[in-house]
Amino acid sequence: MVVPAATDHAREQRSRFVPRASMSRTLVLALLCTVATWMDGPSTARAQDTCGDVNGDGNITTVDALTILNVAVGVPVALECPATAAFGAANAVAGEDGCGDVNGDGNVSPSDALLVLNRSVGFEVEFTCPVASTARNRIRYLNGLICKGEDFTSVLRLPSEDLRWESVSGEFSPYQDYDKPQLGGAWTVTLGPCGSTTFSDVVNLPADALVQIRLELNDFFGFVELNFYNEGPIALHAGDAAPFAVMRLPAPPGLGVAE
Repeated sequence: MVVPAATDHAREQRSRFVPRASMSRTLVLALLCTVATWMDGPSTARAQDTCGDVNGDGNITTVDALTILNVAVGVPVALECPATAAFGAANAVAGEDGCGDVNGDGNVSPSDALLVLNRSVGFEVEFTCPVASTARNRIRYLNGLICKGEDFTSVLRLPSEDLRWESVSGEFSPYQDYDKPQLGGAWTVTLGPCGSTTFSDVVNLPADALVQIRLELNDFFGFVELNFYNEGPIALHAGDAAPFAVMRLPAPPGLGVAE
């Protein structure tokens, strides 16, 4: 079975991690080919394990494992977990509501594919699916920058609301639940070796939405920007839609765009 090539966008987002993921993909594919010849049949997806049923057929099978693997290595595959996770999204993109993230680490990875594979052939494997959220919003943070040519960990804080997101260059933080219609106050964002900055601003949030905050660089005007996107049930990527709110900060020297 041939795994389709990643799109340019997906390759851009994951270029730093492709070699390691490709190795994992090869190992998992080998296991898939081996176990598919002796498996007795699919495992029924229990109500608490629906994040592993990524095609929504009510079973945990090798097809689910292969689908998760494709997503993990950058193939833009739509996942269709049953509508029992956050916001009841029935057609979730990987990780939007925990769909495909069976170990609960906030990512869809080859490790998740292996767990689903083991479960599909009869091993006793427990999934860690998310509990449905009752919050008005769920918010995550993407650090889209590098400092002086190197990755760094950025921390975005809003102390007045006891909120803190942490994200390595080119990666998303886990979601945090938030119950208010506005998000604002005195913010702090750390930029690794390039320093940190504090500012005040307020954003009106859409109701019952998945919100993505992206830290990006505006080279022309010399700003770093926090761009707020309403992800809805489908993840937004660069160029898909305009942000509904933008916070602009002076850019310290040394910042660049993460690959």
